[in-house]
Amino acid sequence: MHIGIETQEIKMVFNNLGFWTKFHSIANIIALIFGCIVYIFKKGDLIHKQLGYVFATFMSLAQVYSFLMNKNDYNALHILSLLTLYWIYDGIHVVQDKHKHADWLSRHVKSMSSAFISIIIAGFGVIGRHSEFCVNTGIHWLYFMLFGALITIPLLNWYIYSLKLDVDCGKYKM
Repeated sequence: MHIGIETQEIKMVFNNLGFWTKFHSIANIIALIFGCIVYIFKKGDLIHKQLGYVFATFMSLAQVYSFLMNKNDYNALHILSLLTLYWIYDGIHVVQDKHKHADWLSRHVKSMSSAFISIIIAGFGVIGRHSEFCVNTGIHWLYFMLFGALITIPLLNWYIYSLKLDVDCGKYKM
């Protein structure tokens, strides 16, 4: 039984995607890569800020493209797109106006982490929506989204908690 995906199959699937779907897919992949990198680097320095803006830009583009590629065919993923746009806006806004917000760091971390979680949850939803497993078993693709949430949310909550401890101990100068 062969369960691997061949390069030719990936090319065939990508070539059959619509114009906006290709941009949406590429923007999501770039956002996911930069989101992972942002989580690895030290928080608050220039590299974190620059990579964070790249992450936010590509996440925002991916969300806008999600509406362009599915005109009048909206689903639960589009609710997630709207939430993600809000989280990105909030995560950047509170940092830019941190003198107005006493809880700016907490809001920034929660908003940007929520945006990052959303790309993973949506990815699970897309995989579920297009997988043979769901088609053959009749399992709804929203269960794949739920599975993605059950995996990523606890992991990122643990990460946020450990980051909070580092900030409280003075490891990061925000």
